[in-house]
Amino acid sequence: MSKGLFVGQKAVLQIIVDFELNPFAAAGNWTPDSLPPGFVAQSMSVQTITPTTASTTLKVGNAADDDGYMADVIASDGAAKNIQRCNGALLYEGTDKYFKEYPVALANIGFKLTAGAAISDGKYAFFIEGYQAFE
Repeated sequence: MSKGLFVGQKAVLQIIVDFELNPFAAAGNWTPDSLPPGFVAQSMSVQTITPTTASTTLKVGNAADDDGYMADVIASDGAAKNIQRCNGALLYEGTDKYFKEYPVALANIGFKLTAGAAISDGKYAFFIEGYQAFE
């Protein structure tokens, strides 16, 4: 059992990122939480709770691919309550235009944010839908 999930169990994992409480002082990486090893991500969405005023980029990925889930949350965050589906290379095949599943391997369990500059405001909720394939 990983993070309370049993093999075969479907789940929606939620990661809240509040830059007012946990600001990025400068450009860099931050890992607010991890996805459990053996989890297969079928889709990911991000909800803008409060848009940031920062003029920078915010990539969403993992240890192996820093923008594998989404290339830039801030560029398309829009108004509060906006929800967008993440379409990075780990979850979307851009050439043939289809969504795919991403099995989380032991080496890439991180959920990593990469900012191009300081971010001190804004709040986002990430929803990762999938199932536990193995322990």
